[in-house]
Amino acid sequence: MNSKRAAIDEDLRVAFAIRKEVFVKEQGVPLEDEFDQFDILNGLYEHILVHYNEQPVGTGRIRFIDGVGKMDPLALELY
Repeated sequence: MNSKRAAIDEDLRVAFAIRKEVFVKEQGVPLEDEFDQFDILNGLYEHILVHYNEQPVGTGRIRFIDGVGKMDPLALELY
């Protein structure tokens, strides 16, 4: 398993697909509540992708404030 920072639009598209699958389809979160103004590249949050066997399986976003990181939301697809 490895992780990387989302650096290009395609990375962000993959991260959003995972979040949509986990939160909207599986947990019933309304689509309009899942995404917000922080879901952009090079913004206040860094978006992270997690890969297992070279397949994207997880994502999260992290924001650093005063040297402390806060990660939300965290989504993992289970196989």
